[in-house]
Amino acid sequence: MFCDQCGKEVAPDARFCNSCGKSLIPAGQRVPPPAGPVQYAAPSYAPAPAPMNMNNHLRILGILWIFRGVLHAFGGVWMALVGSTFLPHVMNTFPRVFIGVPFGRLIGSSIAFGGGIAVLFGLLDVLVGWALLQHEEWGRMLAIVMGVITLLSFPFGTALGIYTLIILLPAQSEQEYRRMARAV
Repeated sequence: MFCDQCGKEVAPDARFCNSCGKSLIPAGQRVPPPAGPVQYAAPSYAPAPAPMNMNNHLRILGILWIFRGVLHAFGGVWMALVGSTFLPHVMNTFPRVFIGVPFGRLIGSSIAFGGGIAVLFGLLDVLVGWALLQHEEWGRMLAIVMGVITLLSFPFGTALGIYTLIILLPAQSEQEYRRMARAV
């Protein structure tokens, strides 16, 4: 037997469809109550996830900051190598191609300098991640400052900066963080 509303299969002696809840008893017909005890199936709901506490957020933030820092550091080392060794080598190997490029050495030096800045920010990111994982007292403020700076680095940095500020900026977060820092 099938429900005429939703089409799901129902037991022949069922009074209601288990899927949509439609009454399967024809209108105007009275059905006697069942002879034995009625057993109802408990609805199966997934349990609600437990809310994350500050420690879980700090662990996630710490890992994300360290991951970002490592990526920055590797990118900065790559830029520094390209700017200081590879680009000048290419310019010296093919001088006719780069004849019209003024300040050839300045370009390579600028790329190397940018790589050094990226390595510096990578190390700062790793420091923020480590401080959050260790619950250092100064780590919260450094994370907030770096979170604001990181907002300009779209898309991953923006997302990380927003998440950092949402977790660490409220006053209750400050109290919880200080309590955790003292406990360590």
